[in-house]
Parts: sequence; C-alpha cells; structure tokens
Amino acid sequence: MKSVHRIWCIVIFVILACTSLLVASLVLKSYDNYPKFKPFFIDKKTEYDAYFFGASNALNGIFPMQLWENHRITSYNFAWHKSSIALDYWLLRLTSRMKKPKIVFIDIFGIDGEQKIDKNLYYAHGALDLFPLSAEKLCAINDLFDTPAKKAEFIFPFYLYHNSWKTTSLPTIKSNTRHFLTKRDALIPTRGGELRVGTTYPETFDTDVRDFSETEPLSFKYAKKIISFCRENDILPVFMLVPYPTQDALDEWKDSFIRLLEKEKVDFLDLSCAVDFDTDKFDRFAHLNPSGASKVTEQIGAYILKSAEAIGASEKDGDTRVLWEKDLARYHAFYDGKIIDETHFSNLLTLLSNQAYKADIFVSDGVELGEIEKKLINQMGKNVTVHIGQKADADIKIKVFKAKSPQKDGTTDETFFCEKSFRAQTIKIQ
Repeated sequence: MKSVHRIWCIVIFVILACTSLLVASLVLKSYDNYPKFKPFFIDKKTEYDAYFFGASNALNGIFPMQLWENHRITSYNFAWHKSSIALDYWLLRLTSRMKKPKIVFIDIFGIDGEQKIDKNLYYAHGALDLFPLSAEKLCAINDLFDTPAKKAEFIFPFYLYHNSWKTTSLPTIKSNTRHFLTKRDALIPTRGGELRVGTTYPETFDTDVRDFSETEPLSFKYAKKIISFCRENDILPVFMLVPYPTQDALDEWKDSFIRLLEKEKVDFLDLSCAVDFDTDKFDRFAHLNPSGASKVTEQIGAYILKSAEAIGASEKDGDTRVLWEKDLARYHAFYDGKIIDETHFSNLLTLLSNQAYKADIFVSDGVELGEIEKKLINQMGKNVTVHIGQKADADIKIKVFKAKSPQKDGTTDETFFCEKSFRAQTIKIQ
C-alpha cells in the first residue's frame, strides 16, 4: 500500500509541476504576435485561396480583407518583421500542414540574404511561437537555429520567458491572460495584414544590400525548396516584389533570381511600379501606407482572378461566406475608427483611398495645399469634390461619406459618416 501511495504522490506531483510550468509559461510569455496569427488558428471553417509570405514590406502592403470585399478571395497574410526566405519556407510548411492554400505569394525582399534567421530572435519567436509543437516544427527549429540553447528556447518557450517574473507586473499578467482567452470576435479582423497610417516626405532611400555575386546565395536554395514543396502539394507558387525603392545591387539580385524562376517555370509578379512613393510611403523604410497597400492588393487580386482556373478557385460555401462577411463588418468598423481618430489631413487622405468612402473637401481662402496632398486628392478621382476659397471656421474641412451597395440602376448612394476640421499645422505631411 505504501508503494502505491508513493506512486500516486509522484504522479500528482508531476501533474501539478507540469501544470504550474504550463500556466507560468502562458502568463509570462510574449503575446505581441497574437493579433496577427491567432485568427488563423481559431478559424476552423475557411478553405484559403491564397497565402502571403515575406518581411514587413509585405506585412504592411497586402490587405486580405480588401481581397475578400472586392473579389471574394479568401487569404491570409503571414508576412512578418525581419523574415527571410528560409523562414518563409518553414512558415509555408507549417501553415500548409494545417490548411493547404491554392496559391502562395512570396516576396523576394531580402533575396540577397545569407542568413536563415535574423540575429534578433524576438522576430523569430513572433513568427513561430504560436505554432503547436509538432514534428514539422521540430524540423524547422533544427534547421533554422545553430545552437542547442537557441533550439531549446523555441521548443520550450518557458526556457526563454522563465525570468520574466522579475519584470512582469500585475497589469501585464492580466493583459497576457486576456490575450490567451480572447475570442475571435474580439481580435482585429485584418487576417494578418497590418495598417500603418502615415505619410512621409520623399527622400533618398539607402538600402542595405550585399554586393552582387554570381555565387548563389542561401536564399536562392530555400526558394527552390519552396518551389519543390508547392509542386509536391499541388500549390501554385508565385514570387513577387512588393514595391521597394531599390539600389542597383538589389536589382541585380532580382534579375538573377528571375532567371532562376524562368528556368523553374515559376511566375514572378513585379509590383514595383504599383505605387507612387510620393504618396504611398509610411516611413523612411518604405513601408506602405493604406494608399499604397490598397493599390498593391488590387493588382494581386487581379492576378489571382486571372489564375482562378489554374488554381481551381471555386464559390465559397455558406459557412465561409457568413464568417467572412461578419469579419468584413468588423473590419469596416476597425477602419472607420482609424478615420475618426486621425488628426492629420494627409494621413486621412491615405485612408480615404479606400473606394468605400467619398469626400467633400472645403479649403479656406489663403490656404495652399502641398503637392503631396494634391496627389492624394487626385488619386481619389470621382470620389472627391474639392471646394476652393471657402470661408470656414477651419483651414480645411472635410465631410466623409460612406458608399452604400450599388442600386439596380447602377447608381450608388452614400450616407454621411463624419466631418473633420484641420488647422494649417496639421495639413502638411508629418
């Protein structure tokens, strides 16, 4: 009896210890990546048409909800900060094992790279930690990381976060617990895309690109692995270049890579001319704002529709339509909030590039719009009316309207949404 009692004590102790470690790990770990990835893991219904991979340029440059709204394409943006072609390869494998897409797009920013992973492992944790431990994930960890210590912290996140209690506060614990328990309806419904609202003056952009060499870099080898995996799993691979002001060195790498794709008979979608960097750049690193991302997304949508027969695209079932329409309504509310909260005129114009909005702009006597603001207004086309020389209680007043669904006669009604006023100091690009 004593031996049985001792065994039960050991079993209970092990269960309590493991439970304590699990709870501590869940509470202390970082949840910065939850809004980005969690909707994918908790959506059990969607069959995806397209996945997107790449670094932050693709993360900010492709809006899956716009693809659904305008083209009824289901997609997810898995692009992540400081990603590499090697990390993209393993993310493709991990995501496709859960749900296989019909077509994948991989941005070639960083195609000159010789590193499998960025030295700052924070970014790799953001990309990998939410994936459950599996044989595929173990293979990814073993391939991407070169030391036992690095591998251990990706297999057992508690190995990394166990000292977090020293700096973790009660509000942080509450926030982490809330993240873990969050239901899908409370998550930002961008399906992995990220809106970065802002504008910056055009400037000379200096890229950090290795000098061109005829020697095939590591990234090319992983691109070939991506192509092989896609062919083995009946997925159409497409490599793309999200708009980026490049130096000659990167252009040479791009040309060399295109020759590889031609040999492999794989499509390359060059989006470099899709935007105007005067109006479509969020920051000096050339991340796209909503104006630029909307243009890129539309070109990708057109490409997918053209490829519909090749990828076997089909009508979405009722459950999928209901789920995505619900998310679209939440996405509209999220986007509306961005417009309401915006305090700078030029930034607001980038948000109004979305064709769901129309605007009347009233410019007071003596107020001169900058060239960038004029460009942003001009690209709105018929969706904007500008009234110059108006007497008003603000330098610029703008009335925003939301378009309703098209009527039977082809016309589109709109309803008043909000009115915003701007003084001169908030008109110029910040």
